Amino acid sequence: TYNPTDQLYRKAVENFMYSCAGYCVATYVMGIGDRHNGNIMITQDGHLFHIDFGHFLGNFKQKFGVKRERSAFVFTPEMAYVIGGKNYRTSKFFTMFQELCINAFLCLRKHATELEIIFTTSVVAGMKELSSLDSVNYLSQRLCPELPEGEVVDIFKMELKRSLSATSRRIDNYFHLLKHSSKAIQ
Repeated sequence: TYNPTDQLYRKAVENFMYSCAGYCVATYVMGIGDRHNGNIMITQDGHLFHIDFGHFLGNFKQKFGVKRERSAFVFTPEMAYVIGGKNYRTSKFFTMFQELCINAFLCLRKHATELEIIFTTSVVAGMKELSSLDSVNYLSQRLCPELPEGEVVDIFKMELKRSLSATSRRIDNYFHLLKHSSKAIQ
């Protein structure tokens, strides 16, 4: 059993909350795709991390002409349950999680120019997803430097709600599990 004491368990949940907030904001701003449950990992002490960065800046996969990424980032009811319990919407920890996300997003937004410069200088690296300066525009679309802070906070909160209610993510996770569990049986 991982984290067998109350103290270790609470620390693991705290680690999950902080790393999940960072994950949500980073995948939102950088447009990281292919975010199925096979690419989202959790360490024994609760840290959440992503392992596949082959699709970014909004270059999302399609299957049979259907976009697999329908929410701006992955934040499922199961993730919210870990953070805030059964009634997570009214939990102080869920409120704290939202505040962490918003503060991280606003921090990145303050450094939008620096982020764009880093990505612009990386265009010459020859990555398929970052092949031209147009690719870098994705960051501006996400960070919305021209909008007032209150408006971008509202946009991010709306995306958080949309992610929580995205049934397509749950369906995608189900089929991904089905596909890979059948391979393991063979």
